[in-house]
Amino acid sequence: MDAELVNKAVQQVIDALRRQGASAATAKTDRQFVRKPTKEPPDRLDAKVFLTAQALAQRLAGASSGSAVELAHNEFLTPAAQDLAESRHLSVRRSPRPTAVRMPPADAAVATQAAQAYLPTLGLVTSGQGDKIAGVVEALRRDGVEFADYNQSDCWMCNIEALAGAFGDGGVAAGVAMLPFAADAMVLANKIAGVRAVQGTRADSVAAAVRRFDANMLILEHSFLTFHEMRAMVRLFAAPRLIGPSYAAMMQRVAQLEGNRSQ
Repeated sequence: MDAELVNKAVQQVIDALRRQGASAATAKTDRQFVRKPTKEPPDRLDAKVFLTAQALAQRLAGASSGSAVELAHNEFLTPAAQDLAESRHLSVRRSPRPTAVRMPPADAAVATQAAQAYLPTLGLVTSGQGDKIAGVVEALRRDGVEFADYNQSDCWMCNIEALAGAFGDGGVAAGVAMLPFAADAMVLANKIAGVRAVQGTRADSVAAAVRRFDANMLILEHSFLTFHEMRAMVRLFAAPRLIGPSYAAMMQRVAQLEGNRSQ
């Protein structure tokens, strides 16, 4: 074999090795830019919340010995809180995890947004049972519900009127009043134009009020409601309103009555 053929064969081998090296380098570079699938963040509803003895004492303010303490599905007692529960002979009950609302595929994005958000801000009026209310409000803030304080005076009636006035100027989207008694607050609130108040007695009735007439004020009678009941109803009330009120005839009649009243 002459020298020319040898050189040609060697060059072919060198070219082949270069091509293989370039392919390997390219593949390595591509792998560097391929983003590994990230782990989905844990559902906020499943994030563990540990209840301290102090927080438990606030929640149980006014409760008698031997009562039950109601925990959300993701709440757990610290050792000190467990000792407090045992010393007060409390039974511990845990609520089941809320089930996800199934929506058509076209509304999947809206459903995701609804599961992760609340109304921008809820106005808040309170009276009495400071420790119990403070515990509920703190738990709701951990859930992501934001409040604006409308306790501008010692008169709950004046405060509800101030809260109702904020609906019109866009200060808040809706409001919650936590009071010792609800009947008188319901009479007052529903005399104010633009207010559609519902008394929170159970989650189903609150959901119906939101669905049927887009209730914008939730009044809770904290003297007769448990921590868990109040928290559950406010969370439901604070969820985004994806669909307008379904009771069109009543909404039209209310608008007519309010229009006649203003004339």
